[in-house]
Amino acid sequence: MKREEIGQLRVKTECLVQSHWVTRVLTSHTALAFFYGIFLFLYELRYLRQTVPAIHPVLIAWAGMMVVYDIAVRQIWKKMPHWKLIALFILAAGITAVMTMETGIVSNIKGWIFIVIPLLTFYPVCLLEPAEKRKKALIQAMLGAALVIFVASVLAVGMYLLRFSQDVTFMGEAWTIGIRHYIPGDETTAVLLYGIYTDTNHAAAYAIFFAVYSVILFRSCQRGMFCQRWQNVLGAVFAIVNFVTQICYFPLANSRGGWLCLLVALVICVFIWCCAKLKVKRRWVRVVAATVSAIVATGILYGSLVTVRSGLSTLSLRIAYGTSGAANTTVTESIATEPIATESIATEPIA
Repeated sequence: MKREEIGQLRVKTECLVQSHWVTRVLTSHTALAFFYGIFLFLYELRYLRQTVPAIHPVLIAWAGMMVVYDIAVRQIWKKMPHWKLIALFILAAGITAVMTMETGIVSNIKGWIFIVIPLLTFYPVCLLEPAEKRKKALIQAMLGAALVIFVASVLAVGMYLLRFSQDVTFMGEAWTIGIRHYIPGDETTAVLLYGIYTDTNHAAAYAIFFAVYSVILFRSCQRGMFCQRWQNVLGAVFAIVNFVTQICYFPLANSRGGWLCLLVALVICVFIWCCAKLKVKRRWVRVVAATVSAIVATGILYGSLVTVRSGLSTLSLRIAYGTSGAANTTVTESIATEPIATESIATEPIA
């Protein structure tokens, strides 16, 4: 076939694909990222980590089909920036996988595939869209992951309010869902809210990330990001509910790493933002003002989170033990600290 005929065939194929919603979804990088986000974040939920891998081959096949379609029909390399560097990297990774086959050719090829898929399917999520639509594409791509974390955090907060803690065995694995104490069996130690999460440190980080995501989603829906009004209303409502949920869950997770990372990130972000926005000629004045603003903002946020945590703790105790029981209970909940092992000092008997 001549080059002109091949070009016409590509155009006809693209028009045919875009004329049906099913094929539009199957060839959409945003849709693939949406479902891949659901899949990846299901790994963070206890008991699902053993079952969700069965879905992965379907997603890999979908991604592979899209890569072939992008190269054969869309000619995606003409639209992507720095595609030559990406192609060289993929080629170098493939050569490395072959040259180190003594470590296991199957695992090397598997690793190479896991390198190629994100580069060729997720990298174009925003870059293929016009500049004014890139933010919308990114928000939609992250929505699947946001839904998973929202459901998990809602369940976790609900378990906390009900003081739920139960050992559950699934597929031969036993795990405590709901509330756990820093020292198992000692209710006077700090409460760790696992809910159905595998790791509270990961969950705390996700809570902060998706709280920020909710703010961005809400502002975008206010500006009419979606075509239909009801979609913007629904998106705004979800953003509000998700923000409240994540703000409630974060302090209950009792992740010291999460508190520290939030502190560092907030100080840096507020400092940089203030330095950029404050219109003061003297640099040292701007730096001092930005530093004070960062400290004040961090103190306000930390105080708010601790207040939320205290309120939820009081409400939880009232639900579990009643009004009078909550007043008399000796259960204390503090920020997690390392347990101190107490040992008796051996002394020699006096002769």
